[in-house]
Amino acid sequence: MASRRLNILLGVALIALAVRLVYVWQISHAPFFDLRLGDARAYHEWALRIAGGDWLGHDVFYQAPFYPYFLAVVYKSLGASAAMVRFVQAVIGAGTCATYGGIHAMLGNPTGCMGLGDYLGWKWKSKAGIPIVNVPGCPVQPDNFMETLLYLLYQVAGIAPMIPLDDRGRPTWLFGMTVHDGCDRGGFYEEGKFTHEYGKPECLVKIGCWGPVVNCNVTKRGWMAGIGGCPNVGGICIGCTMPGFPDKYMPFMDMPPGAKISSDTIGAYGMAIRALRHFTNATGNKEPKWRHNGSNLTTGYVPHTYS
Repeated sequence: MASRRLNILLGVALIALAVRLVYVWQISHAPFFDLRLGDARAYHEWALRIAGGDWLGHDVFYQAPFYPYFLAVVYKSLGASAAMVRFVQAVIGAGTCATYGGIHAMLGNPTGCMGLGDYLGWKWKSKAGIPIVNVPGCPVQPDNFMETLLYLLYQVAGIAPMIPLDDRGRPTWLFGMTVHDGCDRGGFYEEGKFTHEYGKPECLVKIGCWGPVVNCNVTKRGWMAGIGGCPNVGGICIGCTMPGFPDKYMPFMDMPPGAKISSDTIGAYGMAIRALRHFTNATGNKEPKWRHNGSNLTTGYVPHTYS
């Protein structure tokens, strides 16, 4: 029985590999095959620096660093051609758009791409009764992925209950809160303080941040050793963990449609809150009047004698 299951799994893996290799072959003559844009270009240049000997770099990691190190190994071993990278990726894995389709499934795409839930049906379950489990992100936060995988292993071992998921298949303890809930800049939003340019510490909503309405824990968890998270390091949230990404969050860097109403409303409230907090802060920064030099004790202490 075990041998039969192993053969079935091996057969599925070989079929999946064959489909990916056929896809790579089909697009190899396309004019965009060697074109690297956006994240692809950034990762490519980062990997070239690593392959050239700059293993650590000089800046804080803005994105998860495993992929450029993986690319660097490919470049050193097999060369830096896009064809070789695509071939290796076809052999190893499917990428991070498997949950909802992501960029490949955006409006106007010629492929009909979709996420696993759309393909199998959102009510699909395995023979063990486990539904589709989605850990979205572009790229996926590494700790989120490993924590979910560990939970599923505990579940299979019979020492954890059925994994709690929301209606989009995401683990609830990871995606139950918004980016805004854990954002270092959340206090500025409450006080109606918004920046209109990058490099400032205030809330980023008016320059395109979708954090208040995006389910993601990156501002709490960070990227590497708890450090990072897009708004925490000055980058706007573009909703990459959401089923509607990217179409419903474009054009990037434009103020979200509802942000003007919410930010204007919170602005009036924030002025009053700032005034009250300024008053309380100023009071707290003054020492009590009984702390003074002199022989008279004015603390209100009254000595008592007992017979």
